[in-house]
Amino acid sequence: MSRRTSIVGVVVSAVVLVLTVAAATGIGPSVPGPPVRSWLGLGEPPLPDLCAFDPKAVLDPPGQPGPGSWIRQPDSPTPSPEPGAVALGGYVYLVGGQLRAGTESTVLRFDPRSGEYRREPDAPVAIDHPIVTAHDGEVILASGYIDGAVSTPRMWAYSPRSRRWRELPSMNTSRGAAAGAAIGDKLYVAGGVFEFGNEYQPYDFLEIYDFKTRQWHDGPDMPTARHHFGVAVVGGKLYAVGGRQPRDESLTAFEVFDPKQNRWHRLPPVPVGTGSPGVTAIDGKVVVTGGGNEVTDPDERGWLLRAAYAYDPQTRRWSRLPDMGRARHGHVAVGVDQSVYVFRGAPCPGYGEMASVESLPASEVR
Repeated sequence: MSRRTSIVGVVVSAVVLVLTVAAATGIGPSVPGPPVRSWLGLGEPPLPDLCAFDPKAVLDPPGQPGPGSWIRQPDSPTPSPEPGAVALGGYVYLVGGQLRAGTESTVLRFDPRSGEYRREPDAPVAIDHPIVTAHDGEVILASGYIDGAVSTPRMWAYSPRSRRWRELPSMNTSRGAAAGAAIGDKLYVAGGVFEFGNEYQPYDFLEIYDFKTRQWHDGPDMPTARHHFGVAVVGGKLYAVGGRQPRDESLTAFEVFDPKQNRWHRLPPVPVGTGSPGVTAIDGKVVVTGGGNEVTDPDERGWLLRAAYAYDPQTRRWSRLPDMGRARHGHVAVGVDQSVYVFRGAPCPGYGEMASVESLPASEVR
């Protein structure tokens, strides 16, 4: 048994105890989503309130936006924030998402050349905050929150050729709001949190899956524990950007994992700390879009960003890109067809829904 497994066992036991107390006495934290509540014989949880866009909540960082502009694209068919996305075969696959009416299992294929969406077979479960990456011509779906409530260690692969899903071996750690990507024949999954909520302590665990041996093993811990962050792969290395902790929901942490050295390295921090940003790679650069600070404390005011930045590993410097047309967090960013695309998200520091899609040509990522 790995130390991750033993830790998770302790966490699961503690959560079960807390949920039992909450069910019996009404004392303690609110009980998460429909499955857990139904097991305990409780009613449905209250739906989150939708927040509205407030221009006063948009943070204007120091410095001037870079030259150029984002291009408005046709809206996504669904407005759900916190989906997963990956570019594969010249298309973008959007998986899941968090709707007020319920978590989605919807999978859409977006064609950047025509701007059209095609419905693919649904994911095996309704899921939000997942990791979505690609390996050997397949879409890989791992971790996340099933039915908007319970984190999962499970993993699946979707073949666009056969249009079928199959399940792969589960991780040792159940987590949601984690980040990860495939590099070569291995999948790297870091961070995240067991329980849904910004007030919980995130993981620093790195788990590595070998697609050839179908085995998971532990990697070195990430220097900064976090959830609601993003990763990008450049030059065979995994770059981890921003994220949230219980007392800091807009981290400036920026670190890279080098699989050849099996080590993490700290890098120059993100110019503006951000939680739940969109992160991708294009033309050898790491691109970070939007995000913000959701703020758990009701006495504080949250904010979000229109700003976007690029990091060049060659010069080890950040540069400001053109601001997006819409401020957002909880969205996804994907590099495809010589452009960076951003999909969906929330238009406010709390829970909101937007279908907005924008793109920035790679020529303007300087």
